[in-house]
Amino acid sequence: MGGGFWRRGGETPSAVKWEERIIEIREGSWSYVSSSIGKAPEKVVGTATPQEPPEEWQASWNISTGNELLIRWASPTSSSGLNFVIRNKEPTDRMVQPISGITDCQNH
Repeated sequence: MGGGFWRRGGETPSAVKWEERIIEIREGSWSYVSSSIGKAPEKVVGTATPQEPPEEWQASWNISTGNELLIRWASPTSSSGLNFVIRNKEPTDRMVQPISGITDCQNH
C-alpha cells in the first residue's frame, strides 16, 4: 500500500500521491476479455478515500457509506496474517456486512 500509478482507459499513466488515490466501488462482476484484461461493471455505488491508519494498522480507507476499512498484515511479503475490518464510524441501526470474499477478522 504505497505510491502508485493511475491509469484509466487509454490515458498515459501518471504518478499519484497516496492521499489522492480515491477508489470507485462498483456493483457487479468484471467482464474478462482475455486472461487478466477485463472491464469493470458500470454501476458506481460508492468511493473509498485513503486516510492515515490508526496505530497497529497499515492502511485505512474512508468509505462514502460512512464505514471505514482497516487493513493490516503480519508480513509485507506474505498474504498470510492479512486482516480486514469494516467498521461503522457513525452510530446507526444498519448492519455492516463485509464484501464477498473479505471476512471480518476482528471484533469491533
